[in-house]
Amino acid sequence: MESNKIAILDNKLPIKAYPEQKLEEILKTVFKFWLSSLLSIKADNEEKLDLSLVAVKKHFWSLGINEIKIAFEMYADGQLTTKPISNHIDRILVGQIFNEYRQQKPVVKKEIPPIAMSEEERKQIIIVGLLDCFETYIESKEVSDFRFNVFDVLLDIGLLPTINFSEKVKKAYEEKRIQAQKELKYEIKIDISNEPKKHLREELNIILEDVNNGLSSKIDCRVKSLVLKGYFKKMIDSQENPKDYFISLLNEKYDKI
Repeated sequence: MESNKIAILDNKLPIKAYPEQKLEEILKTVFKFWLSSLLSIKADNEEKLDLSLVAVKKHFWSLGINEIKIAFEMYADGQLTTKPISNHIDRILVGQIFNEYRQQKPVVKKEIPPIAMSEEERKQIIIVGLLDCFETYIESKEVSDFRFNVFDVLLDIGLLPTINFSEKVKKAYEEKRIQAQKELKYEIKIDISNEPKKHLREELNIILEDVNNGLSSKIDCRVKSLVLKGYFKKMIDSQENPKDYFISLLNEKYDKI
């Protein structure tokens, strides 16, 4: 079984289906240039623009590049509730644009027939996603919170233990949850301190309260990310050819995918 990158030929394809490395390349080059031109982003705001691309990936994961562009064009043309400001972009604004676009997006009533896909094709797409996540970790030592589906697959096929596998594993998951809460609280507090608008700070404080109370789904996603990082690190540290070893494990579990 070989890792073949999916060719990105259709801008209507949801960005969640893009291999991580390909998506990063598109967002940080073609899309970044397009967005900076649309919103007249100057060089002094490039850092905020780069951080905003992370939010684009987070919020617009179910949409294609073309539809994401439409959402930002509606903002720039004053068709959303939030009024456009030249040379302004940040993570909070991206979230607002997504929510307002989603509310105004017309509902398609016509039933669209599902794309025919064989079981073999479905498995190959999942395999590509698993290998892409692992290869990204090898290069960056990071796993995005939005790759929680990789955790779910590895858990389902038995390559990761369930939380009730043993007391040791249960304790490890509990420790990861505590770590996830600490990391998220730290990150949200930074966002609050950097946010000049009062009403947006209030929204972030609500999110922070949910995280403090353990009620946010962000915690679960971060826990899965931390578990994956630990799993991948252990594999890299213990194997001479970690990618080949990972592929062999997937081959063994292939029928369960």
